[in-house]
Amino acid sequence: MTLNIELAGLEKAALLESPVLKKAVLAQLEEKAKEYKLSGIERVRKVHITPHAFTVQNDTVTPTFKLKRFNAKRFFLEHIQEMYSEGI
Repeated sequence: MTLNIELAGLEKAALLESPVLKKAVLAQLEEKAKEYKLSGIERVRKVHITPHAFTVQNDTVTPTFKLKRFNAKRFFLEHIQEMYSEGI
């Protein structure tokens, strides 16, 4: 597979920032969006791939693993703002 060849040997940080990886993830999400006939507003346009897990320790989820939306937004605010500033 071409993706494996292009990403082979990259360090974790470089891999997470790789436009090739983001493009591959978005392609898979778009494929699923078509399969489930999602409307344009329901489709993912941008992604941020993070090395940080959603954990109780970083306060992004509850002990029963429910997402704490406000805390997750605050945790990723810089990345969210960056994606919005870049446009679609």
